[in-house]
Amino acid sequence: MLKFKFLLWMMPKLLQRAINTKPACARYVAGKTLQFQIQTADKVGRHFRIQDSTVKSFAGLTQTPKFTLTFRNADRGFKILS
Repeated sequence: MLKFKFLLWMMPKLLQRAINTKPACARYVAGKTLQFQIQTADKVGRHFRIQDSTVKSFAGLTQTPKFTLTFRNADRGFKILS
């Protein structure tokens, strides 16, 4: 579980680096707002917001995500995402 939580904590930093270093990525997210979440089947996770080319992460889940990535458990989620 700890590795999965660490990966979720690192996700916005990795996404922000992609926006800052890859012009195509920056153009793609420019002017868009996207809210999504990554969670396990037992509802443990984080939600993320990309707005004005900035990525922010929040503890817990949101009621209105654009999409949700749900994994059976934290170990499986870590293996797939890493």
